[in-house]
Amino acid sequence: MPRNSKTIAIIVAARYASRCFLGKPLARINDLTMINRDARIPEHVQSFGGDVLMTPATCKNGTERVLRAAGMLATTSGW
Repeated sequence: MPRNSKTIAIIVAARYASRCFLGKPLARINDLTMINRDARIPEHVQSFGGDVLMTPATCKNGTERVLRAAGMLATTSGW
């Protein structure tokens, strides 16, 4: 990896089964989608070359999902 390169992680704290907006992670915004825990999500992210890290369904809210994902990234090789 070049000395100037940086690794960027984007954490989207959204669930497909959201009570407020069912299907939110796959909703189209300017013809693009958001992302979350559903079998369709990893397939969608990988279709454009992205890597997927899924948090447990036991996370109570978005804050807990972001904290868990950040912790998982911190222990993942390459991050």
